[in-house]
Amino acid sequence: MDEGRHHVSQKEIGFRKPEIFNGSDRSKLREFINQCKNYMAENSHVYQEDNQKIAFVLSHMQGGTAGSWAQSFIETELTNDDFLSYGSWRDFIASVNKAFGDENIEETARTLLHNIKQGTRTADDYIAKFRSLESKAKLEDAGNIEYFKWGLNDPL
Repeated sequence: MDEGRHHVSQKEIGFRKPEIFNGSDRSKLREFINQCKNYMAENSHVYQEDNQKIAFVLSHMQGGTAGSWAQSFIETELTNDDFLSYGSWRDFIASVNKAFGDENIEETARTLLHNIKQGTRTADDYIAKFRSLESKAKLEDAGNIEYFKWGLNDPL
């Protein structure tokens, strides 16, 4: 580090931090990554470099298989004490997805989309869940309205 440069800590905005991801529920990976991205976007003045982003995500991977994976990743990537680098953000996210992502996320979402029922959910909750599955399933909009209607409760 240049002796004329001093590192000034940036204060983070008091935004809700992501929940801890332990790897036990692969379906929660996308939500976890999105929570991390959202937090880092709100604090982009702090999380500017790939290393900062990767370290932030790793710090929220605790316990279970995710904690073990994070420790292994750190030990593997930080082998040179003179230059600490985790590599690129894109490669890191690809590694996380490979380790914890649902390999069949689109097919899983399609199955859930075809079988979703409103049940005791409010209409707003049903719509939100349906849209989430629709996004993951990557289906054409034309046929989705039938699945949506089929899952609604019968009118009183």
